[in-house]
Amino acid sequence: MAHSDAKSSGAYYTSPAVARALTNWAICQAEDRVLDPSFGGGVFLEAASDRLHELGGDPSTVFGVERNRDAHAEAVARRIAPTDNLLHSDFFAVASHDLPRMDAVVGNPPYIRFQRFKGPDRQRALARSAHAGVRLSGQASAWAPFLVCSLERLAPGGRLAMVLPAEVGHARYAQPVLTHLRDSFASCLFVAFDTPLFPRLSQRVVVLLADGRGRPFESFRSLQLTGADELAELDSHSGRSRGIDPEVLSSGSEKLQHQRIDLETLAAYRSLDGNPMVVRLGDVARVDLGYVSGANAFFHLSPAAAAARGIAGDQLQTALFRRPRVHGLSLTPEDWQGAARDGTAGYLLVPGEPPHGEAVGDYLAAGVRTGVLLGYKTSTRTPWYRVPGVRLPRAVLTPMATTAPALILCRGTVAPSNTLYAVDVATEFEARLAVGWLSSVTALSSELEGHALGGGLLKLEPREARAVLVPLPPTVGKRVLADIDTLLRRGDRPAARRLADDLTLGPMGFDRAYGDQFFEAAEILRKLRTGPGRS
Repeated sequence: MAHSDAKSSGAYYTSPAVARALTNWAICQAEDRVLDPSFGGGVFLEAASDRLHELGGDPSTVFGVERNRDAHAEAVARRIAPTDNLLHSDFFAVASHDLPRMDAVVGNPPYIRFQRFKGPDRQRALARSAHAGVRLSGQASAWAPFLVCSLERLAPGGRLAMVLPAEVGHARYAQPVLTHLRDSFASCLFVAFDTPLFPRLSQRVVVLLADGRGRPFESFRSLQLTGADELAELDSHSGRSRGIDPEVLSSGSEKLQHQRIDLETLAAYRSLDGNPMVVRLGDVARVDLGYVSGANAFFHLSPAAAAARGIAGDQLQTALFRRPRVHGLSLTPEDWQGAARDGTAGYLLVPGEPPHGEAVGDYLAAGVRTGVLLGYKTSTRTPWYRVPGVRLPRAVLTPMATTAPALILCRGTVAPSNTLYAVDVATEFEARLAVGWLSSVTALSSELEGHALGGGLLKLEPREARAVLVPLPPTVGKRVLADIDTLLRRGDRPAARRLADDLTLGPMGFDRAYGDQFFEAAEILRKLRTGPGRS
């Protein structure tokens, strides 16, 4: 399947080796009934048939559901399983009497995100999940109801083996799914991989192996493997698995990626929470999205465009449209001018009330003629040209980054758009916060609190940003700020980080080795997020 087709349908087909490893684990007896609820290319159906043959059974107990007509027809033509066992249907429309109870459910459910998972399909899926006892939020992607409804097909004692997106271990909407897994199985093992299972796609995944449907709960565990080939000898690696507190995981206070860090480092990191010299960003700052103009092409003006139209400075606000190419600790006037030349900064139109000056009047009239006032956002505000939520914060935060989100001091000089976060912090804290943000502690905390996006980007939602731990130095002088700014502008971020560690961890009694330990842990998570060979 082509990348574009896979992305639109949410179908990322699993390799035969992975399907074989999962079916070998899930199918224990020759007479086991096996279901793939979205069989796509049929790789799990074939692996299940092979496994049953090995155990002395036959494909008559292999079942599957697939809504794609071509995929269903191909599976029928290849006689992977009896034709009557392969349903051409939306899985959520299959009635309980259409299929028998299963001893094993295996598969790779579609990864359709909530933006494209809509209409009757979504309503039916969420209703079936609610009937199973799991109320999913509007942010839920398609895999979540697939998992919930799949386990409802299992007979007592049954097993479930599925390839799931890594967001099962960190997404807020996945929390009720994790609770349901705890209440439904004796044990759940979450297997993650250093090497992506889908190397040509941006989707990170984990394998869920859930055992003992309906039996009393025993454990949640996690296991990190180098690559998919190690799944074939899962028993030999199981001794490396680590226990997870299901309450902590399902509440969202910890995520699956926490298990990737060695216990000593994790314990040292946790000891910082509650230390009087360490805060969460939300304790000392307000973190919000920047303004939403509703029509950037109209309200954003370059300095040259503003000058050409004769629009006066008192009706323009210096702004950051996107993350500027600023390498220093603070945004200087020269930085803003450079960003304006790059198109990442410029002016936001902020007409007076009423607007004054012929130039602005002509410009607004042009906006009326071209229909700007009829836009989704502009049509709901009065007057249409007044952009709400314009703030002049003391700092801005980049919500997405390949390495680590950047905190840039701007000291009330620019208004950030909604591609950035406005960080309102008291003047007495801003320098200390800027230095602490560069520390190894915050690098690790950003990885732990944030989540990975496609392409390996780290994303901090506002609530995640507010939860990031920041060690604050007792004091920060102008000389120190200048030294750190110089190091950053030279491109020597490691030296800036070590200096920030000395200023923050030193007064708490930690030596530099602790900073290195925290940073190494952050690097492990970053490399896991970005994949091998990417910096």
